[in-house]
Amino acid sequence: LDSLPNEVLLFILNYLDYETVFVRVGHVCNRFYGLARAHSRRHWDFRNLSTNRFLHLCQLITHQRVTSIILS
Repeated sequence: LDSLPNEVLLFILNYLDYETVFVRVGHVCNRFYGLARAHSRRHWDFRNLSTNRFLHLCQLITHQRVTSIILS
């Protein structure tokens, strides 16, 4: 994984749900932590999230990067 460019890893992150990106990937190593925090997905679908998980996400993401949120 060290030889993969960040752009490829960020492309892969687009196919993962928020919990995987911010909670699991972000704890692998310092590089992945930075990538998870810099992740640029701007549209999130939270219809299947509990209130606690949603509040947890709000603490993890950079709010300036979000342009739409879908709630149930």
